[in-house]
Amino acid sequence: MPLIRWTGAYSVGVPELDEQHQCLMELMNNFHQAMVEGQGRDKLEGVFAALTEYAAGHFRSEEEWMEGQGYPRLAEHRRQHEDLFRRLQELQGKSAAANPALSVSTAMFLSDWLREHILRSDRMYDPRSWKQRAA
Repeated sequence: MPLIRWTGAYSVGVPELDEQHQCLMELMNNFHQAMVEGQGRDKLEGVFAALTEYAAGHFRSEEEWMEGQGYPRLAEHRRQHEDLFRRLQELQGKSAAANPALSVSTAMFLSDWLREHILRSDRMYDPRSWKQRAA
């Protein structure tokens, strides 16, 4: 069973970024599934590394899009990304994949963070909302 599922409620109104969010969810679900199936440390670490790498690329892409749109809350949004990326690196350094208890808490933390971040922060840059308010 997936840890997090894409629904239209997560759409930010930018197809490219919606697709990236779907990929992040899929990678998160892959990490969770590998953990649930008791796959080996190397497999879990590989999946976690792929998730971390993809997240970094997504954050860059999202921030570049926001900058190009003149999004007024870019600095705040960038800080949220930096905070999560630091956390991912810490977890990777602690080898979240090697410790089952840490893996469970990591999967829960990441799915909760992604849900909240998309629904609260990312949805704010939906051009259908903030550009209308600014006009």
